[in-house]
Parts: sequence; structure tokens; C-alpha cells
Amino acid sequence: MINIYCLHGFLGEPADWSFLRNGIKGVNLHFINLYKDFDPSEGIEAFASQFSSMISPKEDNYLIGYSMGGRLALQTLTDHPGLFKKAVFVSTHPGLSHEGERGGRILKDGALAMRFLTEEWQILMEKWNAQPVFAYSTQINRDEKKFNREKLADALTHWGLGQQEDLTGPLSKISIPTLWISGKNDPKFCEIAKSIELNHSESKNIQIDQAGHRVPWDNQDAFIQQLNDFFSFSH
Repeated sequence: MINIYCLHGFLGEPADWSFLRNGIKGVNLHFINLYKDFDPSEGIEAFASQFSSMISPKEDNYLIGYSMGGRLALQTLTDHPGLFKKAVFVSTHPGLSHEGERGGRILKDGALAMRFLTEEWQILMEKWNAQPVFAYSTQINRDEKKFNREKLADALTHWGLGQQEDLTGPLSKISIPTLWISGKNDPKFCEIAKSIELNHSESKNIQIDQAGHRVPWDNQDAFIQQLNDFFSFSH
């Protein structure tokens, strides 16, 4: 049986991926709960170790990660090769290359983590959706009851972009096909995806029309089509 493991974003939840059930048939879809099943305070490499221990290398496994979940997927793929046949990275950053950038991002994420611990939830959601990266994307208003604020703060401070090593080099050595998806209305991540060295003949870099940073939910039909084409599953 084919297994697809899906990792959600920072303010995401497993149910975000439920639309895939209608578009990808004949596979086991595993929607990972990053905040229930893992402890962000242990760091990115610890996540990769724990997540990889859940995967049977004897089965046909595929991986999808969005945004923060994409970075966690990248860490898993580079630290524990051989578990997955193909991987999809959606609106995913491979890591900052300069120490100064990383230090600045750590400070920024630390300040944001404090806001997630203290500010009124609705104000947080308004500010979150107002970020330029989400300007041309589906607006999502999350229910506070579904989240643990301490874990969100830990995710920002321990799974944040500043805490991640630059995986650009290790990525060039990955031996499986990878698909990089970004929305055409998200120019920053389109450029990031274009900078990735594709080291396999089946690897692709795709920009989806009528989509911003939240590609899977901005244009679900096109997203599912790309997955089916890349994974070579029957429609």
C-alpha cells in the first residue's frame, strides 16, 4: 500500500489536508498533527528523528510538507534518506545562508512568540493574515480552542527559520525526485523555489496559477493535479 505523509504549516492542523481524500485515491493518507504528536521545544533535528521512526522503510512512502511543515519535511529527508520515494515541498524555504540573517530571524520569531503567548487571539489572526506573504492567498481565521499557545510559541522559537540550518547543500545530494510548488502570486517563494538545484531528472519546480503562499487551498484542483502527475497515481 502507498502511504502519503502530510505536514501542515505553523498555524495549521491535520484537517487542512482533508480535501486530498477526494482527489487522490487508493492510498493511505496520513495527516500528521505536529503539535499533538511532537514537542517543538526539542528542536528541528529531534523532530526529524522522531518522525522518521514512525515510517516503515519497507513500504512505499511519499512526503508532502507546506511552509513550516515543508521545512520539517526537508530536515527529515536530509537527515534520514531512504524512507521516501518522492517528496513535495509547498511554499518551502530551504534555510537562510547567512548567520546575520539567521540571528535577525531568531530575534523576530522570539518577539512573535511572546505575542502568541500574550495578545488577544483575534488581533493575532488579523496581524498574521495581514503579512505581505499572504496578500494574495485565502484568508484563514483559526479557532483558538484548537491550539496550545505554548506549543505555537515553542514552534516559533525552536522550529523557526532562524533555527534551521541552510539545507541548500544537502538538498543537492538528495537522490529521489522532488517537486517544488509555489503560487504565482507569491513571488518571494517562486524565486526561492527557482534557486533550488534539482538533482534528479524527475524533479520539478512548478508555479500554480491563481494561487499565493497558501497554494493547496488557493487552487485545490490544480494542486491535486500536480500531485497526481508527479506521484504518477491514477486519476
